[in-house]
Amino acid sequence: MKWGGENMKVVGAKRVQARLSSLQISKLKVPGIYEDGGGLRLVIGPNLTKRWVARVTINGRRVERGLGSFPVVSLETARKRALEHRSAAAEGRDLGKERNSKLKASAVTFETAFGSFFEIRRQTLTNGKHVDQWQTTMAT
Repeated sequence: MKWGGENMKVVGAKRVQARLSSLQISKLKVPGIYEDGGGLRLVIGPNLTKRWVARVTINGRRVERGLGSFPVVSLETARKRALEHRSAAAEGRDLGKERNSKLKASAVTFETAFGSFFEIRRQTLTNGKHVDQWQTTMAT
């Protein structure tokens, strides 16, 4: 895999990253990892799909967090998201885990969906046996 070598320059003892441009990104056709700087990477897969990844250190652990695919997520948006992840990581927070826990908390379970549906369906059932059968079937 290519590691963004064409974008790297050495100045003194430090490596200086030449930032990616939108035009350059759209023309890239070689699978590999292309660094933009500040932990932001463009990863091009074997099937030439392009996705953004932020590489940050959270509480001493190096992690990668997906930021979206190119061109759905623009270079500017990816840079903003990477900055948000770096800022949160500096505070010891993991935005990826925070987002997942919010999604889980707001998710509708099958049980709650069935409860809402069955309140309406119950009105059309005239036989008490059928009401019990519906509830038993869904419980099992």
